[in-house]
Amino acid sequence: MKNETYLYFAETAIQKEKEEKYDLAALYWGKAKYLAADLKHRLWAQYNQENNEERHLLHNSYKQAANDDYIRTSKAISTDFRTPRLLSPCGQ
Repeated sequence: MKNETYLYFAETAIQKEKEEKYDLAALYWGKAKYLAADLKHRLWAQYNQENNEERHLLHNSYKQAANDDYIRTSKAISTDFRTPRLLSPCGQ
């Protein structure tokens, strides 16, 4: 088992933030919060936990919206624009 200290969980949380795995970062900040030796570290960990929970929700919302936009754009591009056109009365 690894050395489960405040520092271990805080550093792991920071690494998860860099990897944009905000749900895991929030989990590690939550564990660090309970191992903090003093109030300022506990409050810092709590702030980061809440921040990463929110970032996780926003990140997933953005990814879903980007995916929906990609699908919508792909469908628009794939429609066939070579539909038959009616001739004007002048024959043009």
